[in-house]
Amino acid sequence: MTDSPATAGTPPENVNDPLDPMLSLSQVCAIEGVTRWTIRRRVKAGKFPPGYELLNGGLGWRRSVIMARRKNLVRRTYGTEIPLEPAAA
Repeated sequence: MTDSPATAGTPPENVNDPLDPMLSLSQVCAIEGVTRWTIRRRVKAGKFPPGYELLNGGLGWRRSVIMARRKNLVRRTYGTEIPLEPAAA
């Protein structure tokens, strides 16, 4: 039995929804800017939403899930403070 990071169970509702298409692993990698192995490690560690097993044997994610995840990411500043208001001149 293989260790798959995809969800086991029922497929997503409205599989062919044109307003919320399925993204392949390579598309998600391009959006996230990381490799496929990084995505798989993050899924296994619980730091990335699990995908769905596709009929072709690959993994897929709903576009809305990936975009919601990106929207909720915290921007790291690495010690530099970003002022909330511009400095008065």
